[in-house]
Amino acid sequence: MNLLIVMYHYIDDEEKYKSGIYPVSVARLENQLNKIGESFKFIGEKELVSAIEKKAVLPERSCLITFDDGLRCQYEKALPILESKGIPAVFYINTMPLAREKACVVHKVHFLLAQIAVDSLLSEVKKYYLEFTDQDLEIEKIFSSLRKQEGIYDEEPIFRLKFLINSYLERDLSEKIINNIFKHFYGDEREFCRQWYMDKEQLLKIKKSKLFSLGLHTASHIDLSVLNKDEVYADIKDNFNYFKNEFLMETVSGISYPYGLISEIEIDEKIKPTVVEFGIKYGLTTHKGINDDLDNPLFLKRFDTNDIEGGKSPILNFN
Repeated sequence: MNLLIVMYHYIDDEEKYKSGIYPVSVARLENQLNKIGESFKFIGEKELVSAIEKKAVLPERSCLITFDDGLRCQYEKALPILESKGIPAVFYINTMPLAREKACVVHKVHFLLAQIAVDSLLSEVKKYYLEFTDQDLEIEKIFSSLRKQEGIYDEEPIFRLKFLINSYLERDLSEKIINNIFKHFYGDEREFCRQWYMDKEQLLKIKKSKLFSLGLHTASHIDLSVLNKDEVYADIKDNFNYFKNEFLMETVSGISYPYGLISEIEIDEKIKPTVVEFGIKYGLTTHKGINDDLDNPLFLKRFDTNDIEGGKSPILNFN
């Protein structure tokens, strides 16, 4: 068995956003789906779950197409292509933008990086850090220490920014800083949610489709590796409860882990205790690779669209 799982996020004009968002164009998406279809048999979530439960066997070379975050551009630009080609897909949804009209921090950062240079954004982070803590955010000192202690050598400003926001700063402080910068550049967060995320009616249409499925992506797109077991449970439960209350879904088969580099140990400790309650059968990481078995379905490997043939920087060719 060779199961290829491909992950997409933003679908839009590649010349429109040259930083931050890095979309895949409609033309590239269609071309890539054609290339995949020449070498793999497309499957949907039902086939995957049946194989996990050993009720069926997947084709020798199969491919599951996935979309993370519940972005409106996926519905408007990718879904028509999938429908016209009869290709199934699973959409993993963050529900905080729907339930609370609050955008996920990760998408605010993407938007900001599409508007201003990363060095300028780092300066804004430092400014608000000083304002909220009365202390300087000594970035060079922080990364010098990390190089010595943890072997982190990446000097790229984009890495530094994302590490500070996602992993280094205390979560509430990080969110407060980004919220203030975002408010300055965009202003109306509710309008941002309406513009950037699928709405309830669009998600209901996906749910009712025979081709497509909905999956969990946590409510808020927080990195599960930095949360404890109870916090992970609460965020997944919040995510699931929206599906249950708004879409009458008593179980949800799959979850895509935000950021995706969660370890097998963390899955055992934080995810497995929740799977029975929510009906979760499988989980998707961003560890790169083709899956040659389904022995650990909560730790399935996945390639980003850019990593495979037809992508912007492919490391996997199909021949």
